Amino acid sequence: MPVPLIIGGLVAAKVGSDIVGGILGSKSAKRAARAAMNAAAEDAKAYYAVAEENRRRTLQDARDLMEIAEANQTILEEDALAAEQSAAAEAGGMAVEQNRLLGAQQAAFGAAGVVLSSGSPLQVMQESYNLAVKNVNNVLSQGAIQSKRLLSQAGIVGQEAANQARRFVDEADIIRKTATYEANRMIRSGQIESAALKRQGNQMLIGGIGQGVNTVIGAYGAMK
Repeated sequence: MPVPLIIGGLVAAKVGSDIVGGILGSKSAKRAARAAMNAAAEDAKAYYAVAEENRRRTLQDARDLMEIAEANQTILEEDALAAEQSAAAEAGGMAVEQNRLLGAQQAAFGAAGVVLSSGSPLQVMQESYNLAVKNVNNVLSQGAIQSKRLLSQAGIVGQEAANQARRFVDEADIIRKTATYEANRMIRSGQIESAALKRQGNQMLIGGIGQGVNTVIGAYGAMK
């Protein structure tokens, strides 16, 4: 077999090997690029899903907090109304009792032949009446004060719950914004890695072809 043919065959085999190696390397790099993109997308999706679940739970905490606060407010408002009603009932009972006592006092003075139009007997009855009115007003005032205190407490409970709920909502908003940013960052990172791998694959392909060309040039020069 002529020597040039043998050399030509070897050169062709080397060139083929160089080009095939470049093609295979390029394909491998492109597969790695796609894998990097897919992995980044899956990581971003998983991260965002976890963040969304945390956000959902945070918003649920806000709703639960408001429901509990509303229930407590209702209890306090009912207690406030009960305090007023209790005071009114007590004051009404006192008024009836005081009227009964004043009636008995008046009857006693009348039975004794005392004239109630002036003097000490009238003063005694007036003082008794004034004391009865004062006692009744005190009971009503205490009931109003207790009712006002309970209503104020109900308002504080509601306001504190609303403030905390707003903090939960703000936290949920931050969770979503952070998750969106982080997920996009993961995707961008995957895109950058994928682009780098694709460039590497193109370089392998070009390098394989270049090596093949150099082999041919070197063999041609050696045969001169």
